[in-house]
Amino acid sequence: MNPCYNLPTRRVAQGNGVVLTITQASTSQGMAGRTGVAVWNSCILLSRWISNLAASPQLLSLFQGRDVLELGCGTGLASLVSAPLANSVLATDGNAEVVELAKRNSEKNLNARPKDNVKVAEMKWGTMGVPVELYSTVDTVFGSDLTYNSGSWRALGETIGAVLRPNNGKVVYLATGHDGFKVQGELDGFLSVISGEGLKLNQPLTDAANQLLGRLLSQEERALLASTGGARIVVLEL
Repeated sequence: MNPCYNLPTRRVAQGNGVVLTITQASTSQGMAGRTGVAVWNSCILLSRWISNLAASPQLLSLFQGRDVLELGCGTGLASLVSAPLANSVLATDGNAEVVELAKRNSEKNLNARPKDNVKVAEMKWGTMGVPVELYSTVDTVFGSDLTYNSGSWRALGETIGAVLRPNNGKVVYLATGHDGFKVQGELDGFLSVISGEGLKLNQPLTDAANQLLGRLLSQEERALLASTGGARIVVLEL
């Protein structure tokens, strides 16, 4: 396990030089490293990618001035990084402990964003889990490392299809490989399951997204990711 998962806080620099201080775990539940209460490598990659979107105007438009929603927000890092770009940010997770942690991190880092436009809420996946007031209200859904459990794919797809605005809705999703399987196989299975929600791959934006990600990785990071199954971003649209 990465020893950083057990630190009480992580300091994460953004592309604009602003440093976010992220609390991990909770004092009542013990050490970090459980799902959702630590800053995982996939979240680091997604946050770094978002903070460098100014390098690609076509990708910047996925967040700039839009109402965005993060699924599986964990500590809230990626949502906080997206805040300076977005019109509004809703960070969601299905775990009450995780939601409270994300709320604390949002409050702690208010001075790191130009406006207080981040909200945090508990939300389960699946059509029944989405509040009625969120239906068709989101421009961009984003997240990382959500598809490692194939049993959740359909509910995840239903959630995305429910909240996205029709015609211009986008999805930005980053997945990393895990021991024993490659990331592309996981993504292919997920995309097959959710195709019934009307979501389709935007290949030009997906290619541009992965090109940017590749430029942001050090040689050591590339080697590490290659040894654990790789990392890939997909951009989907309704």
